[in-house]
Amino acid sequence: MIKTLCALVFAMTCVLFVGKSLADEPNCGKTELFEGLMFELSVQNSLDSDLLFRFCVGEHESFLLSELEQTAVVSERSIIPGVKYQSKVRLTADVKSKIDDLYKNALLRSRPDNIQGKDGSIWCFRPKSGSSYAELCYWSPSSARSNERALQDIANLGEYLLGLSGLQAHGAMLQ
Repeated sequence: MIKTLCALVFAMTCVLFVGKSLADEPNCGKTELFEGLMFELSVQNSLDSDLLFRFCVGEHESFLLSELEQTAVVSERSIIPGVKYQSKVRLTADVKSKIDDLYKNALLRSRPDNIQGKDGSIWCFRPKSGSSYAELCYWSPSSARSNERALQDIANLGEYLLGLSGLQAHGAMLQ
């Protein structure tokens, strides 16, 4: 009887641990239609570090996965090696809904443009389109002219994701 009870308790503990462990892992699959990786937003800054945001939606949990890649700096006095910081934020239903809204606005309202520059950043937005991904790239959408270029929505999405990621503590910023 005691062996059976111990085996039952052990089995239940294993099931709970595995269930909890799976809930902590984001679903970033690329083949699912309404779940998995919904979009990526990469920001390549010409004068600063690069950022990557991935919005991953699961049946029960959604996550924002973010990366900050700081490039190595070489000066006359020192060499500072490149560093990569990552964050994984489990999203509440309200935050997931807010990202969904910003994502849809950016998808519907942002138009391709041909503006380019030497300083600034290149933002590439890769939204899910059925079971594949499109790619829309913009030069410095967070600049003062983002409204007249119809890029305010993509800029709003990037700023919100940066705020959620917590990577500003490591020097992340948008250009």
